[in-house]
Amino acid sequence: NETFKLIMANLYKIAYICGDAYAEIIYDGDTPVDLHVMPSDNIRQVIKQGKILVDKKQRTDKRFPVGLMSSVEMPEAKKYLRITAGRKGLEAREIEHSETSQKICRIQGKRTVKGGLTQLNLHDGRNILVEGAEYKPGDSVLLDLADQSIIEHYKFEMSSPVLVTGGKNIGLEGHVSEIKKRET
Repeated sequence: NETFKLIMANLYKIAYICGDAYAEIIYDGDTPVDLHVMPSDNIRQVIKQGKILVDKKQRTDKRFPVGLMSSVEMPEAKKYLRITAGRKGLEAREIEHSETSQKICRIQGKRTVKGGLTQLNLHDGRNILVEGAEYKPGDSVLLDLADQSIIEHYKFEMSSPVLVTGGKNIGLEGHVSEIKKRET
């Protein structure tokens, strides 16, 4: 998990300067053309004023963790980002405003709870109650962040699309070509 401070640095391609300021590097394509210095107090103020939304919720703590597939919104600046796995760890990618209301979550585990419902434990700490047993650990679900409902279920099976989130191939996208069962 990354903190707002690190995400803010990623968002604006900000370089840390002298311990008490940040610089926004303005690019023309891949070429840096200008540098605007921003005191870190200004960044803290933006966060404290609630101008940052993470997964559609206002956050005011600069240390609030932002993890894989989280959406980060700055409505006043009209900036919308998704935190994804990149070649060097987590990175922020720009997305359309319409995509901020949804999030893909991996199912870490499941259990049957009182009343015969199934509780899905998701990678970001959420727990969702569902009916039916078609969900399995390793599968993913597309959530509507407004009401925490499941929009779509993606099974982990042959030819399913995947994003590598660890190891030497982190950040690569592809399709499942082989599934090996571990012997326990």
